Amino acid sequence: MKRFMFVFAIPFIIILFITANLFAQQREMNKSTIGWGAKSQYNKMYNVNTVVFISGEVICIEKIAPIKGMSCCNHLLFKIGKDTVSVHLGPVGFMDSQEIKINLYDSLTIEGSLIIFDLNPAIIAASVKKGNETLLLRDDKGYPLWCISRRN
Repeated sequence: MKRFMFVFAIPFIIILFITANLFAQQREMNKSTIGWGAKSQYNKMYNVNTVVFISGEVICIEKIAPIKGMSCCNHLLFKIGKDTVSVHLGPVGFMDSQEIKINLYDSLTIEGSLIIFDLNPAIIAASVKKGNETLLLRDDKGYPLWCISRRN
């Protein structure tokens, strides 16, 4: 009888551990995307009618909270010729999980919605092309990909 209980206890403990670990990971992802929901004030600024394509070089990478109370996003200062523009990529937790990494002085092509943010032009990125690789952040309707699992 003790052996019977032991045989069933081990798989139960393993399943319990895996489940707890998955919940902890989901909680961390939720913390890193506070304020980044598809219908959030910030995401409503994305407008498919103002989509532009820009090419240039990354001259600064930082983490900012676009609106008070939001978790941070990866933010670029992007040089286009003699001009610079602010580019908002996506929540840090989402960006950190991507295979494509953006580095200082990378040459990129960015597709995104041109907005006015803090009285200055800015881009909310939908995709970033680096060499032959493309990092997708939003679908063709502007829906943020970090919200896809919550949409279904």
